[in-house]
Amino acid sequence: GCAAVGNFLHSLFIAPLVFFTSRTVVGKSIFSDDFGATLNFIISYILFFGFGYPAYEKYGYGDNSPPSDEGAYLSGTYGSGVFAITATLFVVANFIWLIKMIFNFRNNTLAFRAEEEAAKERIAREVALRDGS
Repeated sequence: GCAAVGNFLHSLFIAPLVFFTSRTVVGKSIFSDDFGATLNFIISYILFFGFGYPAYEKYGYGDNSPPSDEGAYLSGTYGSGVFAITATLFVVANFIWLIKMIFNFRNNTLAFRAEEEAAKERIAREVALRDGS
């Protein structure tokens, strides 16, 4: 009953997710090797497009940016710096993530190729031993 349902759900959801994050170049590079960089990448998009860019779009950025309805400067040289800070975070997080992904993709591709070659050699040895060669 319950064990069968649990096994079914595991094979339906968990097993493919584990395979993707550990046995594919893209999944291993993004989620397993550098999840911190990926999380920073995602958070930088949320912060920039959720807070920084809307403030820039509404109030501009410069000495002449208008105050908000409450009288506070939300952007510009007198503002809170939300645009400048989130834009800097956005650029840095994207740069770091891109560099890490380039290295991870290359390294994981080479590792998977070496693993595949080792498996082929092992199978060839086992067949040779079995056949008595």
